[in-house]
Amino acid sequence: MASRTFVRLAARQRVPAAPRPVLCAYLHTEAPRVSHQTPDVAPKPFGNDLTPKDMLIHLNDVSFSAYKSASNPGLFGSESFIAQLALTHESWSHGAKGHNRRFAFLGRRAITSSLNILLYDISSGSGDAAQFARSLMVDSKRMEALLDTRSLGARAGRELGLEKVMRWQPTMLVDPEHGKQETGLYKVRGRCLEAVVGAIMHYRGAHVAQLFFHERVLPALDFGSVPEEFRSIIRRKSDDAAKELSQLP
Repeated sequence: MASRTFVRLAARQRVPAAPRPVLCAYLHTEAPRVSHQTPDVAPKPFGNDLTPKDMLIHLNDVSFSAYKSASNPGLFGSESFIAQLALTHESWSHGAKGHNRRFAFLGRRAITSSLNILLYDISSGSGDAAQFARSLMVDSKRMEALLDTRSLGARAGRELGLEKVMRWQPTMLVDPEHGKQETGLYKVRGRCLEAVVGAIMHYRGAHVAQLFFHERVLPALDFGSVPEEFRSIIRRKSDDAAKELSQLP
């Protein structure tokens, strides 16, 4: 009788489960050598002192585009809100005060279609330029690299001086060899360039957006080593676009 009671009591006792391995500890021991981490002090956002008027003045300046219309001077006229929206990245103020994502979406498609139309027109001819255009059109990796947002920011965005009038929040890259480094400029500048093209399309229409692409974006694209004939076509296309933009009714 006593032995049965002992068995029942033993069965009721719960043996504590063995502790599970802590995943976080493993992850910390296997952390990548270079990673994005939250720094003790967040990087300072850029553009806090900018006003919508500052942004509008930059986009309307003749050094930004040759656009000139007798009926409505200035690429963005008096639309400071559109200028502000186009040049505000979603990282700034966590996107709470408006950002350029939708304009960038529209502008990226305008840039892609404008380039594809141009390459198609060139490819229909003969000579080295036509052959180069055809080879580029069928190479999806080269086309993707050519219009990569960072590439747009590194060249065309820099030539347009967009970093002077952008609102954005850099991220912090933590590298064990070089320490903390702010990063994100090229991508944000490229995104703002796409957004500016999208804003032009929204405000001025597809034709003016295409002319702006030919005037300021196309010459800055990194085509690499190209035939001189192709380079001449690009220069002529840019000059013609600037001339047309300066003579709009």
